[in-house]
Amino acid sequence: ISRQAVLHHFGSRDGLMRAAVGRAWAALFADLKGLGDGETPSIGDAIERVDEAARLRGNARIGAWLLLSGSQLPPEAIVDQLVDLPGRLVAVPEGSVDAEASDKEARYVSLLMAAALFGDAIFGGRFREVFGLEDGEAARADFRLWLGERLARV
Repeated sequence: ISRQAVLHHFGSRDGLMRAAVGRAWAALFADLKGLGDGETPSIGDAIERVDEAARLRGNARIGAWLLLSGSQLPPEAIVDQLVDLPGRLVAVPEGSVDAEASDKEARYVSLLMAAALFGDAIFGGRFREVFGLEDGEAARADFRLWLGERLARV
């Protein structure tokens, strides 16, 4: 692809990066939106899907770069895509007297999951080294399993 083709279609290298990340995020959000297909999805399934998109596809690093460079993902990549995911990951008990608190808890669990997975994708190897832990796919899988077990308790 020539530089002129990139400029014509995306305006700049930044525009190309935003478009590529936007498509990846849109695919992730669509995947997560369909998670469980009407049933309560497992937190473990959500963790694996987020890890795949964030770490394995490199979107966490690119997203961090875009954010730190002052660029943003296209609004259509994120607007209203995951609004119902927290309530599907963490079921509010039937007859709950404090549905608002349960909803807030579900959103915090989702935020914690996202922050942990994006942090692991960007800094995980370095933090494991600092904390004296092994790194590699098996260690990362062990962390995701541990995280899923802890979040499922909430």
